[in-house]
Amino acid sequence: MKKCQATQLERLINSTPDGEVCRLSDKEYYIERRVVISGKKNVTLDAGGAVIVCKYDSSRDYTASADAFLIEDCQGLV
Repeated sequence: MKKCQATQLERLINSTPDGEVCRLSDKEYYIERRVVISGKKNVTLDAGGAVIVCKYDSSRDYTASADAFLIEDCQGLV
């Protein structure tokens, strides 16, 4: 059984200093909820060969969605 990596992705992206590039590893990231990116300014997300696999279980306490990322209070996120 795969483990949800949403928290790992949030920490990686949200810890990237403003104005810098966040590079994801060339691997598969399995998530069971949205990844929340908050308060970033002028950060570039370089996914390279990364693949985000979303599997939402409607019995969990979160909104099922096809959206992998929830972006809040960000400016210049590309």
